Amino acid sequence: MILNILWAAGRPLSVREIFDAMPPGKRVGYNSYLKRVQIMEGRGYVTRAQGRPARYEPMPEEQTKASLVQDLVQRVFGGSAQSLVDHLVSSKKVTSAERAAMKRTMGKQKGKR
Repeated sequence: MILNILWAAGRPLSVREIFDAMPPGKRVGYNSYLKRVQIMEGRGYVTRAQGRPARYEPMPEEQTKASLVQDLVQRVFGGSAQSLVDHLVSSKKVTSAERAAMKRTMGKQKGKR
């Protein structure tokens, strides 16, 4: 959610601005967001801009998503992208339209090899 807010803003934001942009039902304490942003900075997902208050800028969206997916595959699926795909396809939360779109995407990727 933090990254989505930063990407949508298109400019560096302070933790207060991130906190204020959170939907009311999603808000936790300000210090929780501060800590999350600091962790994200440590992992390279955001960079801290100069000045006061500290403002944070996200890394490019596609680069960040690719990195997060790779991390997920390594940590949760033992490095197996196939296990991730199997889980997604068999998930009851995935609609039939989404499954069809996944199959089309996989078909396009086979042609690129």
